Amino acid sequence: MTENVQVRAFGTVALNALFQSSVDGIHRPLTTLMYGVEHYWTGLNPFAYHLNNLLLHLVTVALVFLLLMQLKLTFTAALGAALIFAIHPSRVESVAWIAQRQELLFSVFYVGALLAYLRGRLLLTGGLALASVLASPQAWSFPFILILIDWYRGCRIDVNAVIARWPFFLISGGVALFTLIHKFGLPFLDFPQQCLLFIWTVIFYLRHFFIPVLSLPIHQVPEPIALLNPAYLFAVIVFILLVVGAWFLRRQRLVIFAMLFYGVLIFSSWVVVPNQGINTAAEHLMYLPALGLAVLMAFTLEAIYLFLKGQEAVVRFLFVIALGALTLGLGLVTVQQASVWKNDFLLWQHQVKFSPNAMAYNNLAQAYQRQPSRDNAKVIDLYQRAINVDGARHAIYSINLAEFYKEIGLLDKSLEGYQAVLAVDPKHREAYFGLAEVYQLKGQADKVVGAYNQLIKFYPDDEDVYIKAIEAYGRAIDESPQNVLYQEKREELLSAFEQLSTRKKYTAVDFYNLGFLYQQVGGREEAIRYYVKALQLQSNYAQALYNLATLYQEAGDLKTALVLYQRLVHMHSSYVLGYLNMGVIYNTLGDQDRARQLYLKVLQIDPKNSRAYFHLGYLNESQGNMKEAISNYEDAIDGDAANAEAYYNLGNVYAQLGQSPEAIAMYIKTVGVNPKHENAYVNLSILSFKLRDFQGAIRYLEQAQELGYNAPAEYLKTLELYRKK
Repeated sequence: MTENVQVRAFGTVALNALFQSSVDGIHRPLTTLMYGVEHYWTGLNPFAYHLNNLLLHLVTVALVFLLLMQLKLTFTAALGAALIFAIHPSRVESVAWIAQRQELLFSVFYVGALLAYLRGRLLLTGGLALASVLASPQAWSFPFILILIDWYRGCRIDVNAVIARWPFFLISGGVALFTLIHKFGLPFLDFPQQCLLFIWTVIFYLRHFFIPVLSLPIHQVPEPIALLNPAYLFAVIVFILLVVGAWFLRRQRLVIFAMLFYGVLIFSSWVVVPNQGINTAAEHLMYLPALGLAVLMAFTLEAIYLFLKGQEAVVRFLFVIALGALTLGLGLVTVQQASVWKNDFLLWQHQVKFSPNAMAYNNLAQAYQRQPSRDNAKVIDLYQRAINVDGARHAIYSINLAEFYKEIGLLDKSLEGYQAVLAVDPKHREAYFGLAEVYQLKGQADKVVGAYNQLIKFYPDDEDVYIKAIEAYGRAIDESPQNVLYQEKREELLSAFEQLSTRKKYTAVDFYNLGFLYQQVGGREEAIRYYVKALQLQSNYAQALYNLATLYQEAGDLKTALVLYQRLVHMHSSYVLGYLNMGVIYNTLGDQDRARQLYLKVLQIDPKNSRAYFHLGYLNESQGNMKEAISNYEDAIDGDAANAEAYYNLGNVYAQLGQSPEAIAMYIKTVGVNPKHENAYVNLSILSFKLRDFQGAIRYLEQAQELGYNAPAEYLKTLELYRKK
């Protein structure tokens, strides 16, 4: 979710683009839209997302109860099934995992559509069914469940009955077709293996529902997938027994309805969810299918209670006590499992403890890697375990270890890691990019060029490879400006990319990419030319408009830049960067009131925008409103703790107010974020001297001089008097 541009840029992208997008090959635009709305109003505050997940779950539970009452279940059975559905431990993954919002959202609309159908409100049924399948293509099963409901109610089911529901097949099937075409089945398995895996999955979920002793984010698939494997043989036997049992209970319509509801929903989830051969049985996939099992359990418990009515009171009392214990037990297991999802450490430690696998080791290593004070040996050990378990099939674990070695400066180890990946897969893109970066860090420019040349040789028509390689050369040139080889090769690649684009019909994206690449290499005129061409093909291309405006702004043509920014925000009213840069231009032109209005406009759109607070702080500081400036800079820091300039400017304000200790604290935070901030060291030296911390003044001045500061001779002479001999 955090890397989904449709979510992060919500309000700046057209809705039609959002509804044409997919995530991991799954078409779920309504889920993405809800994420976008939440991000728009709350940013990445996890509380809001968790609260909405919980609210969606509670609404689904209420709708489940109403649906079961509409199906003429007894009040006790309907309430019991809804309660089981609400508190069962298998709910935790769907509710606690923000990224699985699709399960909750599609379920709300799905159950609501079924309820509307039972109440005869067909137009509402169609609308809710459409919303459900737009939330997740798992809802393609909706018309089949309608037929199942009609069968349960005693309606005649024949060809005419199926044809009569063609609008619902059209709504659900049509929208889900994109995902189903691409995701049906598991392409790396033959049909018998797919059948075996599906049967195992069905039985696994049954076992997990009725014996919820261990919940995990990843459930490994037994291998090999063959009938002689005891796990699959057992699943097939149980499946056959269930089919036979269903035959004998065929007159019990509620039992058959519940079992088929479960089976159809499991199948609908199974065929549309991407699978990497690791976690076919993901617990979030049984969120709505478990409703059938909850009904079956509630019906069975009610039947037992009715049977015991003829028994002694003490027997009925003990049964009620057992029911209470069962409910309490389910609730306690759910609470315990929810605590495991508190953070990534607890989650993956839990997985590794009870069912270690390569993905769990990898994810736990990444959790440790993100910590400021980490144990590097621990991170390496966990990545090595992931590689030892499943490194042959999943090169990503070796790539991650090589990246970590590079991060901590073990370049030879990193090199070995990338080379090991290429030994198995000689065309692995990320391995070549990583290899080239390590060679660059080692100062081996010829090998950097060799790596990129080999990559282009393997992928001569892949635009993404050209773009990434050109950008990588750009970074290398920034770090080694005198390296002529990097500059020559970047120009060659840029020319080759331009020729590649001419071999096909140019699109707005092609022109944008060319403009972006020329902008990266300093080709201002070429960049402007291609951005203009992109806008000629797509006049509302937000990023092209923005980049074009920044080029004119950087060149000092503020009038043209202002016109382009105004056009940008007119077409994309929530494009905050447009308002921000307009504010900067107006402030430069001396219209501070207009600049303030634009910064406040940004905060109306994005109340936590760090850059808007920073510019407001600078504006207030320049106008002498120091109290407001302090508040603005503090808000900027709250929104971006790595904003070195906000710390620095806040230090300047404190210094102007004569609050030297507070100013020093801010300057220290500045260099903590940006150790190369020369001015912060200079100010630290001056204020330290003012507070008679002469050794501190000397130390900070030396650090400023290391960064290129040319200190006044008189100040150097004064400090020399206090230097320890």
